[in-house]
Amino acid sequence: MERIVIEVNKATAKKWRESSKPKCKEIVTLLNEALNDRTTLVVEEPMLGYARPTEKESEKHFKDVQERLPSYKTFLEGIREKAKANGLTEEILEAILKKSA
Repeated sequence: MERIVIEVNKATAKKWRESSKPKCKEIVTLLNEALNDRTTLVVEEPMLGYARPTEKESEKHFKDVQERLPSYKTFLEGIREKAKANGLTEEILEAILKKSA
């Protein structure tokens, strides 16, 4: 066995000093296994955030939205025209929205 020094915060150091010998041996075994497991040392891409898409995915989503925007605006315009034809005015809409709030 070889002795090494690892920097930890004060709380961890205190817990280590207060731990039993069997507990310390268990932790050393876990550390050895973690360091010897090659899969834990391979980092393909740093995590940017929980469930955050990659830059490429974000760009693709933005382009997709931009492509669909004209048809969405046409859809909204159709709804606006139907509402207007059925007598819905801004005043009536405001009254309906105030009642539902």
